[in-house]
Amino acid sequence: MNRTVGIVILLLVVLGVAIYINAQRRDETEWQDGTYVARSAPDERGYFGEIELVIANGKITKAQYEEMDREGRRKDENYPYPAGPQSHDEYEKRLIQTQKPDEVNAITGATQTHGRFVEAAREALRKATQGDQSRPPAIQPPPPPPPPPVDKEQAAGVQWKDGTYTARTEADERGYYGEI
Repeated sequence: MNRTVGIVILLLVVLGVAIYINAQRRDETEWQDGTYVARSAPDERGYFGEIELVIANGKITKAQYEEMDREGRRKDENYPYPAGPQSHDEYEKRLIQTQKPDEVNAITGATQTHGRFVEAAREALRKATQGDQSRPPAIQPPPPPPPPPVDKEQAAGVQWKDGTYTARTEADERGYYGEI
């Protein structure tokens, strides 16, 4: 009887280990080899990040990250917060080392860049699980603002005369009116 209980316990332990190992395998997402490009959503000022990841043998082997404004101009040495653009190389290196965007630690002074980097990297890796090597659409600059309204009288060449002028609206149903 003791021998049977021992065998059952041993089988349960072996079965438990097998289930655990199988579950670990399923948690690891398999990325298809290729080049994947993705963008983060623009922030309140219109800046977004774009990343290009190269996957070979199921691993990230190359990462190229840039940040741009809504018109597609890259952040460079003229950007007022240099820690942002200067952090790109380090974030790329850390992603290749960890293979997980969520394990890339933020760099002091570049936390907003970090958020955009992680978001873009997650999206690129999501595409890598599906083998979707499509590129994001081209950046379209926002349309120019409409011209200011033109005063028809000024456009017609009407000249105003110096002086003090008053005007009054018609009275409404309660007798109220406006005056300027």
